[in-house]
Amino acid sequence: MSVILVIAGIVFGTYLHEPMWFDSGPYVLKDGKEYSSVVECSIATHGTDDICVGDNPSVVYVMDQSASQKSGGSLKYVACDYWAGCYIQDQMTMKE
Repeated sequence: MSVILVIAGIVFGTYLHEPMWFDSGPYVLKDGKEYSSVVECSIATHGTDDICVGDNPSVVYVMDQSASQKSGGSLKYVACDYWAGCYIQDQMTMKE
């Protein structure tokens, strides 16, 4: 029983310390400026929860809980400054 409590305490403590590790998105493209590199974008968005995606050019994505996640389609890896990496989901074409 104590092992379960210790594990639950570690997970809860981690959530309090680094809540971004537990976010589930989705992220949507933010209208605005494009940057020439991920580094330049990261400097411009430092201190925010925004994610810089793409290497040349780099654009900013912001978390939007009201956006719906797409279902289906394959995931494609893209360069970004997010610790877990970034994947963009291709649109599935519906066969009629």
